[in-house]
Amino acid sequence: MPDGDYIAWHAAAKWRKLANLMRSGVSAVEIEDAAASAAAKTIRSIGGLPDFTTVAQRVCAAVAGNEDSAWTGRSSTGNGLMDQLVDASVDALAAKLQRSMRLVSPDQAALLLARQIIGRVVVAGVDHAVPTLVGEGHFTAGELQTAMRQMIDSTPMKDLAVRWVAHPTGAGLQAPKRRTAAKPMDVLLGTALDEL
Repeated sequence: MPDGDYIAWHAAAKWRKLANLMRSGVSAVEIEDAAASAAAKTIRSIGGLPDFTTVAQRVCAAVAGNEDSAWTGRSSTGNGLMDQLVDASVDALAAKLQRSMRLVSPDQAALLLARQIIGRVVVAGVDHAVPTLVGEGHFTAGELQTAMRQMIDSTPMKDLAVRWVAHPTGAGLQAPKRRTAAKPMDVLLGTALDEL
């Protein structure tokens, strides 16, 4: 899509659900889980990044200053949406790592790249809801930016990045499930329904 729109039409329902949750003021945990689910659906729908290892090696080479194997040119995954995401993410990640002078292994670079791309997917997914979230007074611009940063830096997103690196094509990629401990039966029986 030429306007930088990364969200496939069949993944859009998950992003609408996320926007509705953000409007309703539910807990950050529910928002983080919904964001991870929407990001996983989007990555699955656009085909993931099958050559994660190659791209990660190029990031390492660019950070190390090795001109022979540095990131030259553009990505060619065969998927225009993923190519846009990879190109923007690799350039930003390489520049960030060069500024901080951190040399990373290809495995670390793959994980950092996955987190960078997931962050861009989240921003693109929430982008459509910004006018209503800010315009209707649910968030100020600063609060929305903070909420998005918390979503991107959340534990489910970190776990999703690890899962994506393990399954680069995105096939079968699922958002991590939070495990909650079941309440003991005596607590459930002695608690009013509106308190559950």
